Amino acid sequence: MRFFIFIALFLLANSVIFARTLGDLDREIKTTQTRIDKHKNEEDSLANKIDSLSREIERSANDLIRLEEVLLAGEKNIVSLSEKVSREKNEFSALERDRDILVTEKNALEKRLAKLVAKQTAMSLVLSKHGADQEDDLVRKEIFYTIRDHSEKESLRLKLAYSDKVSQLKKTEKRISELQATLNSLKDAENVQKHSRNDQKKLLEQLEKRKSGYLAELNKLIDQKNRERQMLADLKIVKQKTVDEMKQTTISQEEAERRESLGANALNVKQYGASYQDSTGKDYRGKKVDAPLDAKPIVITKNFGPYTDPIYHIKIHNDSVTLKAGEADALVRSVLPGKVVFADDLKILGKVVIVEHHDNLHTIYRNLENISPNIKVSGKLKERESIGRIERELVFEVTKDGLPINPLQLIAI
Repeated sequence: MRFFIFIALFLLANSVIFARTLGDLDREIKTTQTRIDKHKNEEDSLANKIDSLSREIERSANDLIRLEEVLLAGEKNIVSLSEKVSREKNEFSALERDRDILVTEKNALEKRLAKLVAKQTAMSLVLSKHGADQEDDLVRKEIFYTIRDHSEKESLRLKLAYSDKVSQLKKTEKRISELQATLNSLKDAENVQKHSRNDQKKLLEQLEKRKSGYLAELNKLIDQKNRERQMLADLKIVKQKTVDEMKQTTISQEEAERRESLGANALNVKQYGASYQDSTGKDYRGKKVDAPLDAKPIVITKNFGPYTDPIYHIKIHNDSVTLKAGEADALVRSVLPGKVVFADDLKILGKVVIVEHHDNLHTIYRNLENISPNIKVSGKLKERESIGRIERELVFEVTKDGLPINPLQLIAI
């Protein structure tokens, strides 16, 4: 009688422990879900900022395109005006050369006129002294007057031509001055527009930099949210396993009560309920790998599948194997390369690491004393890379597509 009371008390204690475990898991699930919701809000806020910034970048880019078009048109005007100024300057230089030639001709003509006037004066004195009756003198006088009249007309023509050239020079110089002023104005406007373009480019670079920062922050947030979603999924898996174990414990308690009613002679092993049958699992047909423990010899203290409790003679199903290392503080290693999807301390269940491998295969390492510093959620793991250490025993589990696999089909002891 006392024996069965002890069994009932033990199973009741286990039920309390499981209840506490479920409470802890529910709190962790709720906390993780709250973090996910918070990150979702932050993600939406960042997405709105990025959308707003993208529109601002688009407006700035369009402004920059318009500025480039204005600058291009301005550059064309400057080129056209520069060519016009160059032509006017060439014309001005030609006019200056013509003016200088006219000045030279005018000066030469004026010298000739001066000589003619001197000769006329001398001739007049001679003629007035000797008389102008002789035919030769009269001829010379007529020739003199003819040359003088021609020279005066030529001088007048040169003066008029000179005056015309000077007038043309003044007009050309005025046009050059006006064109140069327009050209300078265009160049000043071009400099202002270039400064505006540079400022616009800097603004665009700053906006792009801010956008890149927001995108990096958003990607980081999405990664964190995905990790937490994976953690939430893993926590739910662990919770389901705990619920299943709790159900098995409840059934075990019912079995103990049944045995108490049958008496002490009924201590032979009995199966009770479908939960004691082999759970639906998968077979692993791949190549075997080394065990997760280095410390030899490795002893299997609890095997995969149905087993009979040596004290209470109750048959239950175990989805894992428990491996005892050949020494204390033994190192635990990853049996295959993969990605860490869960790494945390689940209090009563101890520190747990779950690694995802190819073909939706997962390995689960429980009852760890500590987790190696290199283990990070979403981090990559090489084969035989350190996962953590155990005091003495490791609970090792393998699943494929969410269904249990006998770990001894995967590892060689």
